[in-house]
Amino acid sequence: MNTKTITMGPQFFKTGSVHTISIPHVKWLPPGAETNSDIPFFLTHFLAVAMNQTRPEEETILRTNKPDLVFYDSADWIPEIAKPVGAKIVCYNTFSAASIALTLVPAAEREIIDGKEMSVEELAKPPLGYPSSKVVLLVHEAKAWYGGDTRALILSSMGKVEDSRVFEM
Repeated sequence: MNTKTITMGPQFFKTGSVHTISIPHVKWLPPGAETNSDIPFFLTHFLAVAMNQTRPEEETILRTNKPDLVFYDSADWIPEIAKPVGAKIVCYNTFSAASIALTLVPAAEREIIDGKEMSVEELAKPPLGYPSSKVVLLVHEAKAWYGGDTRALILSSMGKVEDSRVFEM
């Protein structure tokens, strides 16, 4: 395990430690894959499986170091293991909030028939109770997401795509 000490300025932290976790290899995951950017979208499930295998190591690090603050992204069990040591948690994601919110809503809440894939139009339509009519996926973003082209979705979310014809299927 690599540990680096960082200094971020007194207004944030006096000092902090960054602990690098070794991601174990799992079947179907390319060797050396450690982040979603290392793999195609359709393999992200296998990265999640590998990340879940790091939980014991991460629990040990938290119990040993008792940090004040823990940053995490996709390991949804981090809050559960950070709470006992009193750590504050910060979830960060590189996708837009709309992308995350709209794609994590269970299909049942979107009135989608079980086993039926969502169409681009269904994915672009906010589910019942969604709090905004403005922060939504545009059709070309939904096409990018639905088609598994997350690079296109990220560029679109960053405002770097002006012509939706790029995403026509």
